[in-house]
Amino acid sequence: MLRLDSPRPQARRAPLDTRLWGGMEVYATGYAEGFDDGMSLWGRIGGASGEHVQLDAVTRSEVVRAGFSGAGVCTRPYEGRPARVVGLVVSWRGTWAQPCRRTTGSPSPI
Repeated sequence: MLRLDSPRPQARRAPLDTRLWGGMEVYATGYAEGFDDGMSLWGRIGGASGEHVQLDAVTRSEVVRAGFSGAGVCTRPYEGRPARVVGLVVSWRGTWAQPCRRTTGSPSPI
């Protein structure tokens, strides 16, 4: 919880949304080592496991790493519609030495 001394006049609440589906385009911004100003990654919602969903990075150079924990996962903003927060980054599963496995298939509701 971030506690401010006083309200920020330019601040707005982040719109929240619980609707997710496979293939949905999302992004997150984190503060990984070496990225003091933050770095953003784009990805798509992959498979689900309980309350967790998989975020498949669009490129191999943009991946969740230490410094992303707690980052909001947001939808792409569209003209006239702001980005919506659909989740939080909680962990990264994998190894830097192994290539990412990719599966193909039709996007399906999660």
